[in-house]
Amino acid sequence: MYAAKNLHAARWELVAFYQHAAEADVPELNRLAKTVSTWETEILNYHVTGISNGTNRGPEPHRREASKDRTRDAQLRELSAQVVAPLGRDMEHSINCSNQRPPPTPHGVKPSYQGEFRRSSQRTGHDDRATPSDDRWNSPAKLVRMRAYLGKVYEHALRALPPGVAGRVDLLWPSYRDSWGGPLNGQVLRQEIVRDLAGAIQFDRVIETGTYRGTSTEFFAKVFDLPVETIEANRRYFSYSSRRLRTRPEVSVAFGDSRPFLSRLAKAHAHQTVFIYLDAHWAEDLPLAEELGVIAGGWLRAVVMIDDFQVPGDPGYGYDDYGEGKVLSEEYLPGNGLRGWGIFYPSASAFNETGSKRGSVVLASPSLVEAVDALAQLQAGRVL
Repeated sequence: MYAAKNLHAARWELVAFYQHAAEADVPELNRLAKTVSTWETEILNYHVTGISNGTNRGPEPHRREASKDRTRDAQLRELSAQVVAPLGRDMEHSINCSNQRPPPTPHGVKPSYQGEFRRSSQRTGHDDRATPSDDRWNSPAKLVRMRAYLGKVYEHALRALPPGVAGRVDLLWPSYRDSWGGPLNGQVLRQEIVRDLAGAIQFDRVIETGTYRGTSTEFFAKVFDLPVETIEANRRYFSYSSRRLRTRPEVSVAFGDSRPFLSRLAKAHAHQTVFIYLDAHWAEDLPLAEELGVIAGGWLRAVVMIDDFQVPGDPGYGYDDYGEGKVLSEEYLPGNGLRGWGIFYPSASAFNETGSKRGSVVLASPSLVEAVDALAQLQAGRVL
């Protein structure tokens, strides 16, 4: 922080340190963070007075000899800091006001930062709405609130960057690799369903719509050990996930609309047995019904898992509701197009699930209904 160029940059580094401490959740690191927080004003005053009780040696000589990748990362960090700098006064106010909270989440809508915010809250075991005492570092709850605010500032700042550049900057944030708590929203029991499907059926290919940051994509590549085709319609998320996954030759990341993407794959691989994960329903344009129509007409052997789907009889599972006629429930499914397909819901209750507790449904083409119906992680299915 002493080596930072100015007060705003130092504050950015300080908040980044607090975020790292919250993520690590290591007692020794939390104690260090508490000490730093106690002396925060004195530390930051160095950039006002030029006086410090510590030695500022500046960059070490060996840092100037860093690799090309490290240099590129440093340039991106500097770019990010420059964008955030104008927001320094707002950030200072938020850090000093420990009661700051993000706005409530609209029903059925996934905010860009709140997945990571909720994951930290669950890991620390503290309610993000807890009222802190006058102690500046009374519990990990303050770290969670600070991290939530940092996410808001970060998202606002990156709007000034081209989406492709913003995606590259995102790569510098380790927490984004486990967005929404990990693969499949951090839901361990749903991960077990996928593993059971991979063991029970001989698939040839995995297809995903809605790559987001590639967390679930990477999980599919590990579990199935098959070619994985995925598509993302958001340029920033595509930039991030395509770079993240470029070390995996079995994964192909495309940019664009999921409907023509599925149509192309259906024509090229209609003879294959495919597992398809549908999670491209984020905006006003809801492609799910058309995606299912393409799948039902394109493959004879397919298993489809849909994220954010209502689980009947278990209100503990969250689901997406985009307004009249756009609730992700069984009534939304195209009845005629899926005639003869099997429909299956998780057998475990939301109470026993981990992570974000989002609902899901599994659909199986007629030839695979019997194989899917034998899985213990799913309720007994029925034919549509």
